[in-house]
Amino acid sequence: MSETMFRDAQDTLAVMQGRLREGQEIDRGLGFVGPALFVDQHFLRRGRLGRLLPLMQGKHYRYGLGVDENTAAIVQGERIEVLGASGAIVVDLDGATQDERLGTFNLRGARLTYLENGDRLVLSTFAVTPAHEKAAGRLIDPQSGEFRPYYRDSAFYPDILGDRVVVQAMTHLIDGVDSEVRGLAFRPGITGAPAAPGFHFRFYRKQDSSGWFTATSGGESYTVSKVYLDVTPVRMATPLYSPWSP
Repeated sequence: MSETMFRDAQDTLAVMQGRLREGQEIDRGLGFVGPALFVDQHFLRRGRLGRLLPLMQGKHYRYGLGVDENTAAIVQGERIEVLGASGAIVVDLDGATQDERLGTFNLRGARLTYLENGDRLVLSTFAVTPAHEKAAGRLIDPQSGEFRPYYRDSAFYPDILGDRVVVQAMTHLIDGVDSEVRGLAFRPGITGAPAAPGFHFRFYRKQDSSGWFTATSGGESYTVSKVYLDVTPVRMATPLYSPWSP
């Protein structure tokens, strides 16, 4: 749907490590949604946040829209509405920075919102209108004196780009005791092989972070508005682990 699209980029970690070539990993798209918005698909199920962010940065997209399987996003000008069985993530890189001295992908200050069926968002303001059942449900405001977090444990995700793990991290962050949630994306190294960076993901809340929750559909359903993300390259230990000795 966007002016640029992924063509053959199944290896998300390779894209993060710099493999983002015209005519191979990426190519010309249909351009239906204008020059500021990039669209990706199968997004949550296949952990594709890791490939969306380097492309947005490299192609100077401000907004990104990652739509999951069995889900649609209706885009009308600046307005996005999500319909379907799963959800979508909207990314805003306005104000995000990178440290070019590191020589590989890194990002600080990306802003993310997670939407589900019936939720709507305006790109220019990043304002969210939750679905009716969520608006009638529980407002989650971590800055409120009445905030009672559901998740009482700290969370760390060793495979942040796994199936829907990013959504787990965002919901744990907005409705948890900790103001940040961390995870890793990496490929276990082989002794003697050249080192390639892994990536540390840090999701965190700010004053404008909020969410909504409902269980009216029979399961837990969240909308998460305005959480923030830093991604930094890290050097993983080789080997990552060793046998336990008696």
